[in-house]
Amino acid sequence: GDAVGPPELEEAQTGWGGHDNGNIPESELKTLSFSSDNKMHKKAAVAMEEMNKAYKAETGTDLTINEAYRDCDTQIAYATPGNPRYLGGAAAPAPPCISNHGWGLAADINTPGNFSGSVYSWLSQNAHKYGFVNPPWARQGGSKPESWHWEYARRVN
Repeated sequence: GDAVGPPELEEAQTGWGGHDNGNIPESELKTLSFSSDNKMHKKAAVAMEEMNKAYKAETGTDLTINEAYRDCDTQIAYATPGNPRYLGGAAAPAPPCISNHGWGLAADINTPGNFSGSVYSWLSQNAHKYGFVNPPWARQGGSKPESWHWEYARRVN
């Protein structure tokens, strides 16, 4: 279907459905079958499911999603010093309530070995087939290198 295919954008688009970042209704999100703690925009979830099927067919294991959709409260907690969930330093997230995680269009995929590991290698060779990109800022040498951060970069509006 139209959920799977090459990226149409360099990074995920923002602002869809008249919702606010991090306040997406449950009815607009889909739980990933292979990572039941994680939800994404329905089109992104379909594409992620297809990408996981391909990965599993090749490796025998599912992709490990550390986190996909983040509500605004979680984004605030991650950015608040003193909060037990604070992620300061190198792991500091985007400013609260603007992250592509808050649109349900980003997933942090466990990439052991970071940019030199086998998961990152597979993703860099295949994720684009499913509409996912490691955006320029997150690539090795980018302004905030994150091998684990992948965004659904097909149109959702």
